[in-house]
Amino acid sequence: TSLTSVFKGVSENSLVNPQDVSKASSTLVSSAVAYPSALSWLALIQRHNNKVYDHALRTSTWALLCGRHIGLDEQDLKWLAIGSMIKDMGQLQSKKEGKKITTADEAVRESVKLAEMSRMHKEVIQIIACHREKFNGTGKPKGLAGEDIPLLARITSIATAYDLALNPLNRGRDAMSSSEAARFIYSQRGRAFQDELAVQFIESLGTYPLGTILQLDTGEVAVVVDQDDKFRLKPKVMVITDEEGQPLEEKRVISLAAQQPGSTEITARILKDLSTASFNIDMREIQQEYQRLDASSSQASRSSSPGGIFRRFFGKKT
Repeated sequence: TSLTSVFKGVSENSLVNPQDVSKASSTLVSSAVAYPSALSWLALIQRHNNKVYDHALRTSTWALLCGRHIGLDEQDLKWLAIGSMIKDMGQLQSKKEGKKITTADEAVRESVKLAEMSRMHKEVIQIIACHREKFNGTGKPKGLAGEDIPLLARITSIATAYDLALNPLNRGRDAMSSSEAARFIYSQRGRAFQDELAVQFIESLGTYPLGTILQLDTGEVAVVVDQDDKFRLKPKVMVITDEEGQPLEEKRVISLAAQQPGSTEITARILKDLSTASFNIDMREIQQEYQRLDASSSQASRSSSPGGIFRRFFGKKT
């Protein structure tokens, strides 16, 4: 992919190829605008040996979903995608050269230098230079405060913190669940993050983002595979374990919003969400299984409809 080329370029040439970055960001922006759920799945299923690569892709995804939610135009979304992707490139380059970066100032300075040498747009450089600043003025490297911090950098700052809460790079830190990470972002309103922007970020992802692992009151464990904007607290989930916590060979998809009191279906409610570190789940397999089950369900629905029955017995209608 283009993003792989970006990181390979830094590893081999010490520079970022603007064409590779632009191509990668355009793909992400197109997904964010047209298919936000596809973008969320991309962050969940992407796997690579380089933790910096994983973090870059996920951070860019969270930032883009927020940017789309607050109505940024496509050009700003592109700058946001690029800046959030390459914000830590200086650390990657320094590691390659055997240098050890110990401060936020050094990390930002090295990444800015690399971006400038690669002739990145000034909007991108601003994101890299300011994404470690804090809204109350206690951040690095310049101690900028409030709206003196560029909007795209403010978004990147929140997206970075959110991803590191879910996927700590420091082995000494425990991974948070989605709701815990959202509460952390919310708790930093007016301090690390702009109050209104933090709320908008949380709203852009929803209460239970795709891939959230849930404990149901039936004892089963499920993974969020789809959302309904009308029922943000009742997503569509794939049940992956039975009541005893044993993996299911035949998984099933249920819509928590569709279950009504008095229904013949087992009504399940969410007890809590769980950290992804608690389970070894391959999100690519979950997505593929969901697509298969969804396709089977759609086919069954068509077959049971009058038109479906006609096609089943008499072939294609002419």
